[in-house]
Amino acid sequence: MNPITHSIFALILLLLPPGEETPAADEAVLDEPSYERALEQLGYGVTIGDDQPKAAISILEGALAVLPQFTPQLANDSEALALRAEAYVSLARAYLTVRDEGKAGAALAEGIRSAPEGQDLPATVYGPRVEKLWKQKIKEVESLPRQDVEVHCWVKCKIYLNERIVAGVDASEPSSADEFATQARFEVMSEGRYRLWVEAADASNASTAPLLAEFGPREAGEPPLDFIFGTKPEPTPEPEQAKLEGPAPIRPVPVEVRRDRPKRLLPRPVEVSAIVAGVGLIVSGAVLFAIDGECASGKASKDAVPADGVDVCPSLWTTKVAGLALLGSGFGLAAAGSVLIGIDEVGITKDKKTARVTVGWRFRF
Repeated sequence: MNPITHSIFALILLLLPPGEETPAADEAVLDEPSYERALEQLGYGVTIGDDQPKAAISILEGALAVLPQFTPQLANDSEALALRAEAYVSLARAYLTVRDEGKAGAALAEGIRSAPEGQDLPATVYGPRVEKLWKQKIKEVESLPRQDVEVHCWVKCKIYLNERIVAGVDASEPSSADEFATQARFEVMSEGRYRLWVEAADASNASTAPLLAEFGPREAGEPPLDFIFGTKPEPTPEPEQAKLEGPAPIRPVPVEVRRDRPKRLLPRPVEVSAIVAGVGLIVSGAVLFAIDGECASGKASKDAVPADGVDVCPSLWTTKVAGLALLGSGFGLAAAGSVLIGIDEVGITKDKKTARVTVGWRFRF
């Protein structure tokens, strides 16, 4: 509550007749709790604490009881936290005014437990009696043993203790389904009550209801308190391995094989020419062999024979050797050509008749 509002409330108190209670003093419990309304009541209770301690006690206790309902808002509102710290001191002074030192000490102890870390209550500005009691409570608190409290969250979370932010340790990326997303470990005093509020940090997990708990001191030797928030995520199922199918039925697929044209030993014209040349040599050799020993003179009658004498048959043909040579060469050349052309033609014919069909198989896994 700002100073202007404080001044307005103080002016209202001055204008009221002496001994008459303010209408707000009867509202110990707020009809319709809201964060803004609770802060207004808190500031109003602080303002009237000196003049109307009993009314202030009722208003301050009512507002302080409502504020924990708005823990996330309060924890992130530094001005509201400062006002609440002052309200605890104002409540303690009001109790001292009505001569109830026990409740005054309890109010200061609650204020110490709820104050943000490193922040003291403004007790020094509320008079020597309040300051003396506050210093006494500080010594008592420092002498108390501490107890450990642990918080584990399956999802990333925000942790508040007595409407104060508690720093948790977030796992950058949980390595397994058994690892917590956020963890926190802190100490509390072994006296008084504490309020714990845990909620999801991400909007994707906003449907998870906050964890609200109130706890007190543990007995000596008991294990530390351990709070678990959220539901353990289901492990990610491993991808199913592809099932290996058996081989599909084998279906022979005829594949036409393109065969190269078989090579000939010699070109066909060469082989035919060899045969023709061989026949020609045979004919020439036969002629030469046939005229061997015959009269070679052109003047001689064709019917002349060597026995007719030199006058009639002056020279003779001696072609026997040449004829035999031509006959042998002709037979050899003709035979070679016949053999070569025979081999080539038989090979081509056989290749055409014995063409093979290649069969292929196709497998599927």
